[in-house]
Amino acid sequence: MRQFVYSLTSFAALAMMFQGTAFGQDAPLEHFTKDVGVVVRLKSFDKTLEKVVGLVDQVQEGAGSFVEQRAPEIGVAIANPTLTGVDQSRDWYVGIYPNETNPPIVVFVVPATETADMVDALGEGFTTSIEGTWVVYTEAQYEIPKAERSDSAVSLMGEEVMKTFDKGDLSIFVNVGTLTKIYESQIETGQEQILEQLNNLRFAMPEESGINMGAIVDMYGAGAESFFQGLKDAESFTSAISISPESGVTIDDYLVFDAASESGKALTGTSANEMPLISKLPEGAVVYYGLSGGIKEFMNWSMDMSASMLKDDAAREKLKVAMEKFNGIDFGSMVVGINIGSLKGGLVRVSGVAEASPIDAARTAMREVTQLSSNMEFPGFKQEADIQIDAETYGDNKADLVKIKQEYEEGSDQAELQKKMQEIMFGEAGMETRVLYMKDAYLTTMGGGKEAMTTLVARQDSSRSNGVDGVRQLMLEKANFIGMFDLASMVAQGTKAASSVEGFPLPVDEQMIDNLNIAPSYIGASVASEPNSVRARCNVPVIQMQSIGKIAALFTALQMQL
Repeated sequence: MRQFVYSLTSFAALAMMFQGTAFGQDAPLEHFTKDVGVVVRLKSFDKTLEKVVGLVDQVQEGAGSFVEQRAPEIGVAIANPTLTGVDQSRDWYVGIYPNETNPPIVVFVVPATETADMVDALGEGFTTSIEGTWVVYTEAQYEIPKAERSDSAVSLMGEEVMKTFDKGDLSIFVNVGTLTKIYESQIETGQEQILEQLNNLRFAMPEESGINMGAIVDMYGAGAESFFQGLKDAESFTSAISISPESGVTIDDYLVFDAASESGKALTGTSANEMPLISKLPEGAVVYYGLSGGIKEFMNWSMDMSASMLKDDAAREKLKVAMEKFNGIDFGSMVVGINIGSLKGGLVRVSGVAEASPIDAARTAMREVTQLSSNMEFPGFKQEADIQIDAETYGDNKADLVKIKQEYEEGSDQAELQKKMQEIMFGEAGMETRVLYMKDAYLTTMGGGKEAMTTLVARQDSSRSNGVDGVRQLMLEKANFIGMFDLASMVAQGTKAASSVEGFPLPVDEQMIDNLNIAPSYIGASVASEPNSVRARCNVPVIQMQSIGKIAALFTALQMQL
C-alpha cells in the first residue's frame, strides 16, 4: 500500500505539470464503477508534455529542457517507473475508491503499445486485466471492480459534466455524493466541532468591550451551516486544467447539486449577466471585479457586521432600521476598479459603478445610512462621518462628499500605528468618498480627490476601451462574479510605494522596479450560477507568469544580498 500512496502523490504532483479528452470508441471510463470516488485523466502524455515545455520556455527561456528531462519520472505515478509498454500518445486514467475505515483502492486504466510488456513490467504486485489495448490494474490484494456501461462512472456524468471533463489536459472528476455518504459521520462530527467552537466565541470578549459577539457568531454560524448543507447537497465536482504556450493556463470548474435539494433550488433563477459596466471603469487598475445578483444580501451582511460591533444598542437598532429601506430597491450589477496611488495622496484608489432602481430611493437610503454612521463608537475607536450633500458639480450632475475620521483611544498601543496607516492609505486629506447619482446608477470613488470622480464620470460616455475587453472575452459569457487581477503590477506598484517608507526591509528603489518593464496583464476569474449548478473559469496568461517570474527573481536576488 505504501507504494500506491507514493504513486498517487506523485501522479497528482507530476500531472499538474503535464495536464487532460478523450472518450474514445473503447470508452475507458466504463472501466470504473459508479461508486468510484475520484477519476483523474491525463491527456495524451506526449502532446501535453510538448505544451508544458513550450509554456515553461515562454515563462523562462531554456527552463523547458529541464521539464523535458524530468518528464519520464511520471512513470512512478502510474506504478511503471520505466513506462514499459505504455502508450504515451493516448490518455491515462486513475480511479480512487474511498473507504471509511481502510485506505482507498487505486485503479489504473492505462493504454498500452504492448499489453504483455506492460503487465510484465508491473510484476506480481498487481492484479491486472487486459481490455483491448488497455491494461487495468490495481494492488494485488484487491480485485478490479467490474461494471457495465449503465453501472459505470459514465452513468454519473451528464452531458455538461462530460463537456467540462473533456476540456482539460488534466481533468479531475469528484463523485461528491458518494464521498459524503462514505464519510458522513466524519462530516457531521466536523460540523458539530466547528459550530461548538464558534459558539464558544460568544464568551471570548468581556461585556465591557461592547462587541456583540452573539451577532457575529450567528452570522458565521449561518455561513458554516450553509457550507455543510451545500456539501451534503452536492453530487459532483469536475475540474479541467488546460495548457497553452500562447495563452497560458485555463481552469474550468463545474459543481453540480441535487436539483431537488435546498442548494439546487436556491440556484434557480439567478441573475448572471455579461456585466458590460466593467468597460465603464477607468483604465490601468490593478484589480477589477463585478457582481451581479446577491448585492442586496451582501450589503445587508456587511452592515449587520458593522452594526454588531457598535457599542450603543440604540445606534445599532437605528442602523438596522435604515438598512430595511434597501429592501424596496432593485440592484442590478456592480463593478469596481482598484488601483494604487502614492504615499502623498494615499495608496487607496477605488472607483465603482452600481445599477439601482429607483435611484431616488437608493439615494435616500444611502444618505440616511451614511448620516447614521456620522458618529459611531466601536471598541477601540470612534468614527465620525461628515456628509456634504450635492457638494460638488460634475457636468450636469451633483456628487455627495463624505469625509470619514477615525480616532483611536489615546494610550493604545495601536493608536500611533493606526494613525500612520490611515495617512499611508488615504493621504493628508483622510478618508474621502464621493457618490454621484445618475439616472439608473450611482458612481463612487474613494481616494484620488475630485480628479478620480471626473475621470469616472467621463468614462460613462466614452467609447474608448479601458483595456479589459480581451480579458473579459476569455471568461464565462454570463457570470455572477468576474474578477481581473494584475498581481505582478500590484506587487510592483506596492513595492515602489513602500520603498519610500522609512525602514523598508529590502534595498529596492523605484528605478529597480521600473527596469523590470512589467507589462499590464490580468488573471481572469469568473463564476456563474446555473440551475442546480455552479460554473467557474480562471485564466492565467503567459505575460502575467513572465512578470511574476521577474519580480520573484528580483526579490530572490535582494534576499541573497541581505
